[in-house]
Amino acid sequence: MDFVWYQYALIVIVFIWSGFVRSGLGFGGSLFTIPFLLLIHNDPLYFLPIISIHLLFFASLIRLSDKRFTYAAIASRALAVYQAG
Repeated sequence: MDFVWYQYALIVIVFIWSGFVRSGLGFGGSLFTIPFLLLIHNDPLYFLPIISIHLLFFASLIRLSDKRFTYAAIASRALAVYQAG
C-alpha cells in the first residue's frame, strides 16, 4: 500500500500522540491509536505490525527504566538505614 505524504505525516502525529497518552495515563496508547489510524486507512492489518513493534520497544524501555528506579530506591533506602544505624 502506498501512502501519500500527508498520510505518513498523520501517522507520525498519531504515534507521537499515542506516546503522550501512554505516558500520561499509563495505559491505552494503542487502544486510542487504532481508531485514528483507521480514519487514515481503513485496514488494521497495515498498522498492527508497527503498533506491536512500538509497544514492544516502549514496554521494554519502560520496564528497564522502572527496574533502574527500583534498584536506585532500594540502594538509597539501604544507605539511609546504614547511616542512621
